[in-house]
Amino acid sequence: NVNNISTLFLWLIMDYLYLKKDIKMRNLLISFVLLLVMFLFTGTRAIIFVYICFLLLYFIKNPNLLHIIYRYLYIIFSLLSFFLLKLCDYSSSIFNYFNTLLSNRLSFPYNAFTRYGYTILPRSINDGLVDSFIIDNYYMNCIIFLGIITLIIFGLPYVIKKFNGNRIECIICIISVIYLFFEVVTVDVGYAFPYLIIANSFFNRGGGKDE
Repeated sequence: NVNNISTLFLWLIMDYLYLKKDIKMRNLLISFVLLLVMFLFTGTRAIIFVYICFLLLYFIKNPNLLHIIYRYLYIIFSLLSFFLLKLCDYSSSIFNYFNTLLSNRLSFPYNAFTRYGYTILPRSINDGLVDSFIIDNYYMNCIIFLGIITLIIFGLPYVIKKFNGNRIECIICIISVIYLFFEVVTVDVGYAFPYLIIANSFFNRGGGKDE
């Protein structure tokens, strides 16, 4: 799957930047060129969009602003996903805008939501049609299949405690929230290491210093 390959490559780039002690402009430029080449081979626009978000966040020097984004962005994307499923349809300009932005990826979750609705707890559906609904959006996948309780539990580390780590770690964790809007596979720690950072911040650290 080219999307999985692109996802893995993006997080390898993030891993590289995370391990750099002092990120230079040339590191950012080389990373962008490598992701652009991957995009040309796979056509996965999400990796370019997410990396641009990383660059925008990187140039925010106010750590308090980054911490606010870290704490509330998960909630915003969760509510946006539910809004797109519940209140919009194919006649909505908002729905069509996001559907175009996401390469028509909203069509499958919208059709699945119309058929199955939402669920509080995880559920398994075996009606012969469920496998035809490819839902890449993690938030929508939780609403329809994995359960809203899963969405809440996974978001707790973002919301209930201030991030204890340096600025680059905070940015990478914010990026993980953004990428969940494009690829549900991102929750696999084998693809994305930010969840190790979040766990370390949540359970082990008493405080972190910004770079």
